[in-house]
Amino acid sequence: MTTYCIYDAEGRIVQSNKVFDPPANYETKIRDFKQNFIKLDQPHLVPAEKFYVANNGLVRMPRMRIAVSKRRIKAGGRDTVVVTGCPINADYAVDHSLPGIGAVTPYSGKLPDGELEIGMDIPCLFTIRVERFPFRAFSVQIEAVE
Repeated sequence: MTTYCIYDAEGRIVQSNKVFDPPANYETKIRDFKQNFIKLDQPHLVPAEKFYVANNGLVRMPRMRIAVSKRRIKAGGRDTVVVTGCPINADYAVDHSLPGIGAVTPYSGKLPDGELEIGMDIPCLFTIRVERFPFRAFSVQIEAVE
């Protein structure tokens, strides 16, 4: 059994395929589509959220060394949670769900200094997500209470 990992120019795995008795022209087809790939002799798929490809081999994604000041804040905007240790220029998004409206992403952007401080005006559960390749994605749920 062979596993093929197709990856983009940065090394992100975009597809992992487990192939049983691959036809002789399987690799030719991948090359015809101009895809970067590595071939592994293993019986399982490769989780793209935990690995990437570098130097024609699999590399485990490191975890971000992120610290969160607290998991519960007082709603109203004066109390905040501080997230530190994010990679410079990491992407962030803050999501929360509002009754009758659904999921909302009121804040998102880049973290030029690797830190985020945020408060919430209304009581809710919200999720802070941080992403920066080649690190594993990070998320934490914070509760804003009355």
